[in-house]
Amino acid sequence: MRANKLAMLKLLALFLALAPSLLAQDAIKATTTMHADGSRTEDTINPYERVHTAVTYNAGDKVIQRVVYALDENNLATSATVSDGKGTVTYKAEYKRNFQNLVSEERNFTASGDFIRRLVYSYDTSGQMTRIDTYDIQGQLIDSAGKGIKKKPQRRR
Repeated sequence: MRANKLAMLKLLALFLALAPSLLAQDAIKATTTMHADGSRTEDTINPYERVHTAVTYNAGDKVIQRVVYALDENNLATSATVSDGKGTVTYKAEYKRNFQNLVSEERNFTASGDFIRRLVYSYDTSGQMTRIDTYDIQGQLIDSAGKGIKKKPQRRR
C-alpha cells in the first residue's frame, strides 16, 4: 500500500510539473505590436474558440482594420474575414498549406463570396518566403514579387 501511495505521489508531482506547460499551449494569447507610424496591432489568439483576431489602430487610437482568422485544431489559420474600421467586410480569404504547414496559396473573395484573386507563395527549403505570384479571376498572372521579399508574418498560423 505504501508503494502505491509513493507511486501516486510521484505521478502527481510529474503532472504538476508538466501542468503549466500543458495549460500554456491552450492559453489565450494577446500581443501588441507598435508600428513606426504610431499605429498598433493587437492580436488575440483564442484556441478554445479557434479564433485569432488582429485589430489595427491608427495613431489616434481609431480602428482602421480588423482581421478575424478561423483556426484549425493546430491553431493554424484556415480562413480570414478582413473588415475596415467601420466594420464593413472588405474581403475574405481562404488558405491552403504545404507540407511544412506554411501558407502556399491564398484565395480572396468579396464580402458576398465572389472570387477576386489567388496568391501563390513559394518558399526555400528553410521556410523563407522567396516569391509571391498573384493571379486574377481569369487565372492570369498579374503581379510577381521575389528574392527581396520580406517574410510575411506567419501569424495566420
